[in-house]
Amino acid sequence: MYLWINDENGRYYQAHLTRDLFGAWTLVASWGSRESRRGGGKRISLPSLEAGLARLRAIDRRRTRHGYRRVEGELPGGESAGH
Repeated sequence: MYLWINDENGRYYQAHLTRDLFGAWTLVASWGSRESRRGGGKRISLPSLEAGLARLRAIDRRRTRHGYRRVEGELPGGESAGH
């Protein structure tokens, strides 16, 4: 699991890759505020593990640009949590 938080506005974004019984990959993401129960989520079907890892890297870049910091999970390529 990968978790990003934004300390300035109290928001979080969480994502993980999962595989179903048929071998298909899915990215499961959820987001919201740490101070309220409001938030959202989505599931994205992926053609391969590599596509899922690429999607996670893109999420990491976007979250970082928007002031989030990764606090859990190591992305492929050896970059550890917290950079």
